[in-house]
Amino acid sequence: MVCGTAEGDDLEYVIVVAKNGDYRAFDASCPHLAANLNDVGRSCCGKTLVCDSHGWEFDLETGAVIRFPGKSLPREKLEILRVIELDGEFEME
Repeated sequence: MVCGTAEGDDLEYVIVVAKNGDYRAFDASCPHLAANLNDVGRSCCGKTLVCDSHGWEFDLETGAVIRFPGKSLPREKLEILRVIELDGEFEME
């Protein structure tokens, strides 16, 4: 997985490119305390994305929280946006 950054419509996104070439986009705002994933740092590892601010780990297929430093699993998740590439330009839907 490769993580990158994109901006559009006054929002920031995290773009993830899978080994098979599929693109995924997520709002860069972590659902936990709204930390900006592009500012505080984030790591893509396998099929997960980790917010470096507080250690929340998200499944890149579903956006669901799969690991975090707490007792009960939160319901918050990253919203997955559809990414379309056309001639090197990206659109998020």
